Amino acid sequence: MTNVPILYTMSPTKKKIYKIEKKTRGQLAIPVILGGGINGYGLVRSFSREKIVPLVISEKKDFVYYSKHTVELVLNDEHQSYLLEVLHNIQKMLSPQKIIIIPTTDRYVEFIGDNYNVLNDLFLVPQPNWNISQTLLKKSLLYEVAERIKVKFPKTVVVHSIEEAATIDEKLDYPILLKPSLQAGFKNVIGWNVLIIDGKEMKERIVNQLANSDLKNNSFVFQEIIPGSPSSLYTFTSYSNRESEVLAYSVGRKIRQNPPDAGTIVSGKVDNNEEMVEMCKRMIKETDYYGFSNIEFKKDDRDGEFKLMEINIRPGIWNYSATASGVNLAKVMYDDLLNHKSSVVVNKKKEIVWANFIFDFYLAVFGFKARGYKKYGMGLWKWIKSVQGKKVDAIFNINDPLAGIMYLIGLIRRNKH
Repeated sequence: MTNVPILYTMSPTKKKIYKIEKKTRGQLAIPVILGGGINGYGLVRSFSREKIVPLVISEKKDFVYYSKHTVELVLNDEHQSYLLEVLHNIQKMLSPQKIIIIPTTDRYVEFIGDNYNVLNDLFLVPQPNWNISQTLLKKSLLYEVAERIKVKFPKTVVVHSIEEAATIDEKLDYPILLKPSLQAGFKNVIGWNVLIIDGKEMKERIVNQLANSDLKNNSFVFQEIIPGSPSSLYTFTSYSNRESEVLAYSVGRKIRQNPPDAGTIVSGKVDNNEEMVEMCKRMIKETDYYGFSNIEFKKDDRDGEFKLMEINIRPGIWNYSATASGVNLAKVMYDDLLNHKSSVVVNKKKEIVWANFIFDFYLAVFGFKARGYKKYGMGLWKWIKSVQGKKVDAIFNINDPLAGIMYLIGLIRRNKH
């Protein structure tokens, strides 16, 4: 490996390493969160409740950079070899403190999988080896697992070529949900993490985009659309130990997502459903999985059955809703990896409403209507009623005001462009 001067000179980065060394004095371990944004910030807030200071490594300077509860290191090089060396140098500089590596995006999950043996020798890594991880991460393999362990899922067709994708409407009726088998690069080409194809013309356009991209040799997953609003979508957020025993979990139900038919959560409410909880525990146990997981099911009104939508083998974007409901997954993980005993923790507060409230308000009252999703639009009073409960904002909190202010400034700047 070549040297990385950024960590060995009196550059801002080395100053930050000294800063985190000072801030984390006395900690048994330092969590290193790979990725910022709302997901990474949720973990930062969860650790801060236990007075644990993490280091956040991200590819761009975002609002997490301004949080008083962490130190953020911004890398300008996305290559795996560079990130590996940075992590190695951090480990040497902060030794003998242990380092815990936590991914917040699929790309970082893949990075850990690709370099698992090296990372597992140097760090505490709450993620199984790549053979297990890719079985759940690759959607083309995930549904094979679900079928084997008798967990229901929507009618699904996996294609392995553009030619197969071009004839998908011979096997499924429109509208059809399109997902990548692996997430990496899909959003850059299509614009969304998943996409609803509403007819033949749109299908031809999307297939043409994929055929002319770096994804042309990838596998893709096409699914039937299960009818129902986002409130039919439930998520199981958990942490499991090396014996695949769920040590802590929280269940939530979506209120809104973006796009509204198939997208990323913008608001949700802590809930519970024992039937779904048992299915999720069984999936984790039977796949020998360990670490953070975020499993999504949709209740199908046609037959009353829960259908598996996806699994994220990392913390989900609204992981802080679990902490707000009394389940600090980050602390449970920290104690487990340091061999501290931890009893099973489940969410006790059921009226927690988590949301990116500014964005949620904009979408519900203005944004959906402007984009042509009129049935999801609503007036101010209806929006207020939809988020009734004890509110927890995804970003803004009185104990860390600068992070929220910088998020708002960034939002305004993006909208100006």
